Order: sequence, then C-alpha cells, then structure tokens
Amino acid sequence: MSLKYISYEYFKKRMADLCLRSGITDFPEKRQDKQIILKSIANGFDPEKVYSEVQVNEFIKSWLIMSSFSGWDFMLLRRNLVDEGFLSRNKDGSGYWLSNKEPAGIEFDSAIAQFKMDQFLFEEKQLIAQRKAAYSKLSQS
Repeated sequence: MSLKYISYEYFKKRMADLCLRSGITDFPEKRQDKQIILKSIANGFDPEKVYSEVQVNEFIKSWLIMSSFSGWDFMLLRRNLVDEGFLSRNKDGSGYWLSNKEPAGIEFDSAIAQFKMDQFLFEEKQLIAQRKAAYSKLSQS
C-alpha cells in the first residue's frame, strides 16, 4: 500500500470543511477524514506525558465541544486513536501516551504537529464572518 501524504494546507482545508462547513453529525466514513480528525485530536496530547483513561476522555470531550461535534461518542474516538496508532496504551487501559509512529498508510506533513485547533477555529470563524459581511455588503449594493 502506498502512503497518502497530507500537507499542512490540505489538513487545514479539510479541518475547516469538516468542522465548519460539512454539517456532519457522525464520525466520518472516509478513512482520510478520520485520520485528519484523529491527528488534530492527537496534537493536543503532550508527548512527554502518560494520561489516565479519565484524562484522555476529558480531553476528547473538550475537543468535541470546541470542534462542534459534541454529539459524537468520545469512547469511539479514544478507541480509534489507539487502533489507528495515534495513541498507545497499557493492556489494562491504565495509561495512554502519544505514539511515536505514523498511522499506517498516511504520512502527515511535519508542520501539522504545530496545529492548534482552538486558534485555527477562531481564525477560520473570523474569516467566514468577514466573507459573509463582504457578500452581504455586495448584495445590498
């Protein structure tokens, strides 16, 4: 299987589409979109820290609220983070940590590691509001 490369620009575009434009209500079916969402969640974990299951759950819940996906199942996301190789865990589930390997089949641009979801969403919402205001102004002319 060949690697699918995800550039930083494409990653940002898909995150904007998924979070602010798509209206999706469930975890995406398309594997690439799943990987992009999981990568954005994984970016919030400190690579030097081991997390309890409760801490992982709370982080995912806060990410879901921030991203407007609050109806999604946080346990499904936690499971996918592990299954897809973004997080590793002890066999008994007592500790989770950021995996040091890329998920199978996808290579992410190294710049994506610096992606900050909260800042990105704030900036994207501002851009959308500016575009709407400009369009409204044009249509009133």
